[in-house]
Amino acid sequence: MATIKDVAKEAGVSTATVSNFINKTKPVRRDKAARITEAIAKLGYVPNQMARSLRRPGGKVIGVVLPNMQDQYYVQILEGIEQYFTAHNYFVSLGVSGESAEQEKKYISHFLENQAAGIICVSCATTAGDFYNNHLQKSGVPLVCLDRQIEQVQAPFLHFDNKKTMAGLTRSCLSDGRKKIVLLCGPSTYRCERDAEEGFWEALAEAGIPKDNGTVLHTALNKEAAFRAMLLHVKRTRPDAVLATSKPVAAGIIESLSVVGLFPGNDVMVGTFGEDNWSRQHDRPEVLYSARQAITMGKEAGKTLHGLIQNPQKDCKELVLEDVWTRIPRDEALPIPSVYKGTTLKALMVDNQQVELFSGLVPHFTNHTGIKVDILRLEEHEMLSRLKEPEQSTDVVMFDMPWLYSLANSGTLADITPFMQDFDESIYLNNCLDHYGKFRNRYYGLPYTYAPQILFYRRDLFANPVLKKQYFSLYNEELRPPKTWSEFNRVAAFFDKKQNPASPVTYGTLLPTAYKECLLPEVYMRMRAYGGEVYNNRFRVIFGSSQTIKALSALAALSDQSSATQKKVNDKQAAEAFLRGETAMQITYPSYLSDTADIRRGPAVGTTGYTHIPGKSPILGGWSLGVHSNSNHKEAAFTFVKWACGEYMANYSAILAGQSAIRSSFENNELISLYPWLPLYRDIYGNAEPILPPHKPGREIIPQEAVDEIIAKGVYELLFEDKTPIAATADIHEALLDLFRQYRY
Repeated sequence: MATIKDVAKEAGVSTATVSNFINKTKPVRRDKAARITEAIAKLGYVPNQMARSLRRPGGKVIGVVLPNMQDQYYVQILEGIEQYFTAHNYFVSLGVSGESAEQEKKYISHFLENQAAGIICVSCATTAGDFYNNHLQKSGVPLVCLDRQIEQVQAPFLHFDNKKTMAGLTRSCLSDGRKKIVLLCGPSTYRCERDAEEGFWEALAEAGIPKDNGTVLHTALNKEAAFRAMLLHVKRTRPDAVLATSKPVAAGIIESLSVVGLFPGNDVMVGTFGEDNWSRQHDRPEVLYSARQAITMGKEAGKTLHGLIQNPQKDCKELVLEDVWTRIPRDEALPIPSVYKGTTLKALMVDNQQVELFSGLVPHFTNHTGIKVDILRLEEHEMLSRLKEPEQSTDVVMFDMPWLYSLANSGTLADITPFMQDFDESIYLNNCLDHYGKFRNRYYGLPYTYAPQILFYRRDLFANPVLKKQYFSLYNEELRPPKTWSEFNRVAAFFDKKQNPASPVTYGTLLPTAYKECLLPEVYMRMRAYGGEVYNNRFRVIFGSSQTIKALSALAALSDQSSATQKKVNDKQAAEAFLRGETAMQITYPSYLSDTADIRRGPAVGTTGYTHIPGKSPILGGWSLGVHSNSNHKEAAFTFVKWACGEYMANYSAILAGQSAIRSSFENNELISLYPWLPLYRDIYGNAEPILPPHKPGREIIPQEAVDEIIAKGVYELLFEDKTPIAATADIHEALLDLFRQYRY
């Protein structure tokens, strides 16, 4: 293979000139450039892009060697590694060994020669301990091994508990009545494959199955080798179940079974190690998969290697990650009596992006159940009045959490408790079902969207040294995502173009005020932070407290100190302005920022930070789905509600501009990669509180919308009619007293 020196010799120039020509680092005379071009063509020289990428200053490159990139497991490991090191300002360079020990050694040597800061490897040269020890000792570069332990090499070793997972997969086959089980795994020189085989034999022994009934076939870890091995085996004997240690192997198994006329899932049960993903169609529903959190593995590997780079004396360790295994939820999760097939349901839902996208999935429900669903979409502020119309002929209704009590008490919502005898509420966050659908020990709805507020901000702006210095000179404090409402106002004013012409953005933030449904969460979360309440536990109005005055003063100050309220915007418009780079920070719901993962446009994309809102006092918001009491198809309507709010739809909800309250969707690594705020979103649940209408025992419930109307009217006067916070608070307090008296509170 020609080198840069060969090119230089052939062209009659120095190697530095060739390097300048290839890398475009310095101009090269036209005649020399022509000779270099001719020499490159003649010698077939190919510039080593990897070597160029490694030669970055400061040893900030991490070498990664993986067996292949056809297996999604390795793709996700690489994703986790890149996520970790990108956050720590390192570059990741990949080498794919193709399960070739010699190719792996070439990559390791190359990384070491080019002074990589560290190496992460899934080795296929597990018996090459001497090679690794000789090279690593000379270079001092730390190594982390994943899945496959290299013999006699002292390096941190991270892997999943393949023994436990394979034992679980095997037990699942046995519990399904399968007795003749085959395991296809890779070479026994790999620790991960040996562990899987041990788990397989252990589960068979526990069940009293003789070894003759079980078979282990060792094969290369690709679908072609698995196809051949399985085809040969099936010619001799037909198994009841086949297990694999990777998806490519499982793909070869399924192909061979199909060729001989055996159907996976029915004739032969198939199970395999898999990885976390949000897509239900990514995996075959008739196959049993585990869900290794490979992205987490990659992040842990990065964290471990980074620790060794910073402290070479750190002890080597073995880290075992837990796996889960489950069958992908099947369409059979939607049982429906045949009497309802051909029924058409009418659903009344909010006209927002989530519902618009969700409606595209409704044909899936129809195809399975035979039930058609017509969705009527209304603006948020029109929903409640339509729901209360006496002649309403809707079957399924979408309602805001604060409306639950009054809609249930008035008989608008049907009692769905009889349909929930076998319902598993543990799929939701703790007590979530009660918050979103329970009234007086009966159920009237299921959680459709979970929506507390989060503070999103531009990391690049808050980390800008010039802006940080300017902010400190003005306020004598650090520029950071604000933790209090007074600090929030200062930061908003600092980034407001009218207050600070040097601001790189137009607004510090935008206050959604288009209608009361946008405005009131801004009011209530500030009241909570300052300790203000509408009424106390004896249902007496206490709105006019000093805490509420402070909360409204903070809101008024935000309006006075910035131009954020001059243009009335709604939540969606405020979020879009943030995405366009017009605002430095925005308190909103993550559903409005769900497209940041794929739009790849705008200054905020890729620079978005997220944290708790000031005071850590978010409102537990969101929407539920219920059945209208006038529906003539209540069981069919509940089946639709259960489908829309259940586990099958949870991951889709996160993709479709909304977040369900299903636990599993907050732990899906693939979704977290798209929406990294998901773990925070889950953790916030412990701080969030719902808005509850006054509901004194033995008295009529005061509708929350009546309370909201009074508060919104007073706050609008505060923001746009120059009323003082004290006067606005007093007026709202008096109006609330009148309302409570009307209901004999």
